[in-house]
Amino acid sequence: MDKLNTNYLRCWIMAALFCGITTLQAQPISHVNSGNSGQFLAEMDAYFGQIMTVSTTQINQLLQPFLNVQNFANCTDPSPTVISQDSDQITFRWSGAIGSEYRVAYLNLLTGAHGTTSIDEIEHSFNVEDGLYLFVFQQICGVRSSNAVIIILDKVVALEVAPDMGCTCQHAYEYSGPEAEALELGDYVEVSVSIRNEENFEDIPFEMHIQRTCLSCTSYFVNPYCADHTSVDFAYNVGYVEIDESVDNVITFSGEELGIAADLPVGYELAIAICKKSSGTPNSLFLGLQIKPVELGSSYELSAPQNAGVVRSARLVNQAGQVLKVFDLVPEQYPLRQFIDLTNYPAGMYFLQIEGNEGLEVKKLLRF
Repeated sequence: MDKLNTNYLRCWIMAALFCGITTLQAQPISHVNSGNSGQFLAEMDAYFGQIMTVSTTQINQLLQPFLNVQNFANCTDPSPTVISQDSDQITFRWSGAIGSEYRVAYLNLLTGAHGTTSIDEIEHSFNVEDGLYLFVFQQICGVRSSNAVIIILDKVVALEVAPDMGCTCQHAYEYSGPEAEALELGDYVEVSVSIRNEENFEDIPFEMHIQRTCLSCTSYFVNPYCADHTSVDFAYNVGYVEIDESVDNVITFSGEELGIAADLPVGYELAIAICKKSSGTPNSLFLGLQIKPVELGSSYELSAPQNAGVVRSARLVNQAGQVLKVFDLVPEQYPLRQFIDLTNYPAGMYFLQIEGNEGLEVKKLLRF
């Protein structure tokens, strides 16, 4: 593809997300070479810039070995497909001759984890956990090579559709808009996810229910048919919702922690209700402990109810392990509320280390 544009990239990305999970057929997004790599990086930044913890410079560094070579007509572009995956790995197979040399690589857009290797087989397993990935494939023919074939794939196997599951959620907390999209649903036992009209909250064209399969499980039952007055195509981690006679409205879930994102028309917003019985995170040491955004991507609030257990201190740490700030928390002052400002720090991922009588717990914060 000589020319990329955002709509085309978005179309292929959603095809990769949807097809890659439901039929295990990953779809190539682009044949990237030295002539169009700059435009590809610009489109990646435009579409994923707000959720990536990696920069386009890091993506470019990964791509450089795939670009600094001469193309050769008899060197075949691989056509990779996913043949299997689980929570710890994903296996691709592509066309080509056994014994030929292939270069393969991956980059987790959410964590920065990456790897590159050269193999002489037409099949390869990446030992990667669930997440949002950029995968690259290329055949090497001496000093020449094929184009780099790039796939963006949301690797997650966490959701199982259960249409007979109930939809009732007597919620204790509700988030909407950017706050809702900043949540990790894996922190909760049961939630209700809906799309609603920003001016008329009773206009709910889509609603779904998510429930952890067991208190200690990292898999979930989903009922995507709680609003019966609209149509929805849902499979594992992608929901296509019909709003205003359009089916271009999408909700996606990424990674084992179930990060959520929505592409909705103007006038509609995402809303998430946290059900009462999920007021505490099963894997949390402190009951009811929550991190929620105040200003998306720049400031957060740490909160906990009276019965959270004794939380004594919190430390803000960067990816290099440097302690940037220490918050001294007074256990007797409940409900606990602590403002955390990242405005003066560069974009990237940070960690809030929360310490109390029960031990140490770490929460991830994003600055963009």
